[in-house]
Amino acid sequence: MTQPREPRTPAPTGAPRKSTMRSERRALAERRLLDAAREIVAAKGCVGMTLEKVGEVAGYSRGLAAHHFGSKGGLLIALAHHLDDTFKALIHAGPPRRDGLDALEGFITTYLGRKDSQWTNTRALLLLMAESLIDDSGMGDEIAEYNARVVRYVEHHVRAGIAAGEIRRDVQPNVVAALIMGALRGVMLQKLNRDSKLDLKKVSRQMIDLLVRSLAVAPGTAPQAAARPATPSRTRASARTGGNAGTSGTGRKGGAG
Repeated sequence: MTQPREPRTPAPTGAPRKSTMRSERRALAERRLLDAAREIVAAKGCVGMTLEKVGEVAGYSRGLAAHHFGSKGGLLIALAHHLDDTFKALIHAGPPRRDGLDALEGFITTYLGRKDSQWTNTRALLLLMAESLIDDSGMGDEIAEYNARVVRYVEHHVRAGIAAGEIRRDVQPNVVAALIMGALRGVMLQKLNRDSKLDLKKVSRQMIDLLVRSLAVAPGTAPQAAARPATPSRTRASARTGGNAGTSGTGRKGGAG
């Protein structure tokens, strides 16, 4: 007696795979466009960047940048986030750091120890920040919020150090965070001047030494706060407020500086 055949399973249409490939191609195109925009802004500033030029440098059509980002302002805002993500990747690639002074030392070391000899990310970011101050730049609010996220990130680690009993309780975390970021950016402006001979390794070591000397609780001093061990972590997971490092419950983590 012939057994009834099992019904055939319909062959997959391949639609999910095609959709994945489209998403991958789109992500690749956006990354190449942002890399091209970074190179142009670092060399010529925001004024010297056009959507058409970005498309050309990235190896695409002149209109693709407009298709992906809508406008020059949209591309510049996306670029700020791209620079932020690039720096965070460097932080994450480093050794795990404890919240507090250890994470602050790691942040300074990474900030001043980047391997790109042209300092492309740093040039692009500093120019973005400077040009965002121009009236009607279209970037003012976004760059201001970006800067606030970075300062909150540093401030978080100052607070963590105070809670752990390793940083004096009389320091003001927001002031210290502003001083650290101001010093780092000021150093980079000096380094990027033509013919600068500034040794960033020496600057980094001296800045960390000054930081520890000015903030740390003196050895043998009675604990100023209920000491609790800082949580070992990479700096990407350091701020606990709202689950996002360097934020107050919203926005992106950390920052490129």
